Amino acid sequence: MFWKKNLTFRLASTFLGVGLVAIVILGSFALLVSTSVVRYAVGEQLNTVADLKARELQRWFDDQRDEVETLARSQVVKDLTAELIASPQGRLSEVRRSLRQLLDPVVIDEGRLSEIFIMDSTGKVVFSTQPFHEGESHTQEQFFTAGLNSVFVQHIYASPVTLKPEMTVAAPLNGDSGTLGVIAAHVNLQRLDEIVLEQSELGSTSETYLIDSANEFVSSQRFGRANVTQMAQSQGIEAALSGSSGVDSYTNYAGQPVIGAYRWLDNQQLALITEISQAEALAPARRVAWIITGVGMVVGLISMLLIVLLARQITRPIAALTRSAAQVAAGDLSVQAEILSNDEIGTLAKTFNTMTSQLQQLYTGMEEKVAELAQTQAQLQQSEESYRSFIDSAPEGLFQVTASGTWLRANPALAELAGFRDPIQFTAEVDWSSLYVDTDARQQLIRLLDEHGEVRNFETRFYRQDGNIIWVSCSARAVYDEQRKVRYYEGLVQDVTARKEAEAAVASYRERLEEQVEERTRDLRLANQRMTEVAAELRDKNLHLQRGLALAHDIQLGMLPDLPPWDTSRLQAFGRSLPSDEVGGDFYAFLQFNPNHIAVAIGDISGKGVGAALMMALTISTLEERARLGATPAILLQALERNLKSRLKANAMNAALLYLSIDLQTNTVHAANAGMIAPLYIHNRQVSYLDVAGMPLGTDLFVPRNEVSVTLQPGDSLLLISDGVVEAHNNQRELWGFERLEAAIIQHLDQATPQLTVDAILQEVALWMQQADQHDDITLVWLHVPDEAERQLQDTALQQTPMLQVLG
Repeated sequence: MFWKKNLTFRLASTFLGVGLVAIVILGSFALLVSTSVVRYAVGEQLNTVADLKARELQRWFDDQRDEVETLARSQVVKDLTAELIASPQGRLSEVRRSLRQLLDPVVIDEGRLSEIFIMDSTGKVVFSTQPFHEGESHTQEQFFTAGLNSVFVQHIYASPVTLKPEMTVAAPLNGDSGTLGVIAAHVNLQRLDEIVLEQSELGSTSETYLIDSANEFVSSQRFGRANVTQMAQSQGIEAALSGSSGVDSYTNYAGQPVIGAYRWLDNQQLALITEISQAEALAPARRVAWIITGVGMVVGLISMLLIVLLARQITRPIAALTRSAAQVAAGDLSVQAEILSNDEIGTLAKTFNTMTSQLQQLYTGMEEKVAELAQTQAQLQQSEESYRSFIDSAPEGLFQVTASGTWLRANPALAELAGFRDPIQFTAEVDWSSLYVDTDARQQLIRLLDEHGEVRNFETRFYRQDGNIIWVSCSARAVYDEQRKVRYYEGLVQDVTARKEAEAAVASYRERLEEQVEERTRDLRLANQRMTEVAAELRDKNLHLQRGLALAHDIQLGMLPDLPPWDTSRLQAFGRSLPSDEVGGDFYAFLQFNPNHIAVAIGDISGKGVGAALMMALTISTLEERARLGATPAILLQALERNLKSRLKANAMNAALLYLSIDLQTNTVHAANAGMIAPLYIHNRQVSYLDVAGMPLGTDLFVPRNEVSVTLQPGDSLLLISDGVVEAHNNQRELWGFERLEAAIIQHLDQATPQLTVDAILQEVALWMQQADQHDDITLVWLHVPDEAERQLQDTALQQTPMLQVLG
């Protein structure tokens, strides 16, 4: 009953109910929008983390594959494997020791592989860096059967021996006679855990894990997790295992609501899942919603108080009209209803007053004037309130002040600009003249107002309450009375401190910039003058250096003989070396110890230029000195290794050398190689290679030197080359290669002399290179056992052979 009888209570409760509904709607909408935005942002972050981990995993898998493929291509590994398979029982320990010296550092130092082992063609382990695995058989293992044909990676699987996760990379070991066996390596999966378990910056509940196709967790330590007793299942895991990628909200394997990014790693047959709990991910959205709801509740309470006041304002005229009507009903016809508004209630009051005026015709005129006066006063009051509201809400500082400095009005913006809380405090405590930092500025402003009536954008400095100084821009006008005397000044004040400071900073920066430009100009002028002097010095030094290099070029070529010192009717020989620079590192030598014993050597010093040329001269002299002691080729290379190793290492160089010892009575050739291309053997118009290889002199790896021998028949030839021949490239960066070399040998095999053959091959190289620069030294030595017909034509051909100019 109270609600029905009390109009103020009904208005207040109705407005309050509408406000509460609006607050609930606003909070719900804020929660919905913020949740959507946060969910999208978290999804993008999860996607980014998943992409980064997927790329890092792919790089890690590729690195392990490349490591094993490199070992499978190593000629040293192939040679030792062949020897291990073919060696008798007594030699096995020695060969295994050589393999262990080569492969143990790969496992121990790098730490990426846990075991390297070699299987023969039947799947039996003939060598392992973990010796207790030697003798085991992997005939049925997938990495063995697939590794016989190509490089194969058997991705994460449970080891049948240890029941731990394993990853194995295998590659075929191909020898000259076919496949020797398979080299394989178990990968150290510790890095896999580090990549997957590495914490991201998503949150404390974020988690990344791998799932295999059997719905089991993948880890280098175990399959599964301590708090999961069955296969891992969730919407994200099922989607990833089906080959999909995306972001979604679902319940994870542990029954917790999460937001997850999932993808299928096809190359590794694994699912990559990155998740974060929804409670943590969506916490910011809930906080925003609660804040908005809380602010709405505070605003609602304030609104309720204002509504009660407003309701009282509305009901007050009605209550007054009710009392007046009661007095008229009691017989007091002089009562007039008070008009407090211009709305419908005011209209009702006017009607009531008209009615009472008709009852009292003697007071009609007076009552009408009173009513008109009350209406005019209400309108004036409304206009005053509108004007005051406009002044108080203006963002600029507005003021009215008398010529003597007395404040008539100042709005809140002006008080705030001066550092005060409200205009009342400001006008009570601050005199107009005390605001100005420059004492003449106020007088100048008043003078301009008196002369022109108004001033625009007058800039000066004001004191704030805290003692700070600000720049302001003032626009004002004078207001006059009927006698054209100034009643007061009014205007607008704006804070322009930021603009003035920016202008000062720009002016200072421009001044500093001009000083720096002037200083840099002086420095550049001096630097240019010094550069001109240095350029002249460099030209003189370059000319001197060119002369020295030309002399070194002539001296180096003079050290290399074109023709051998022995009787060429038994063995013809010719050599040619073309350095890529003025001087180079390639060389060859013809040595004769007695009429029936000769030697031929070809070598390549790493690097180019003067350093390589000096090391070449040292190597030749050491070679000739040691060769005359009568050592076999293998022993000679070992002696050169001891003599030259310290010099080569001191200069960060190595020396490749191929040495042939030849018996002219039997045409038997004994050869040992240290890093050069194997000799090309031409027999019955077929090209093959002598199976002799070895590491260059000066390397840290110790490899035993072996020898190979061949007996040359009449018409047979040997070609010795440096790598610059087959690595010559054209303008398209294509290498000449071994196939083109073998084709050129067969094409020019019928030349009359070795010199013609060598020059013809060099001509083919020059045609291939076209205008491309020669990037490496090129050296060829041709050895040929002439038959009877060739011996008869030899002298004539040598007399008629011109010197071909090839390669520039």
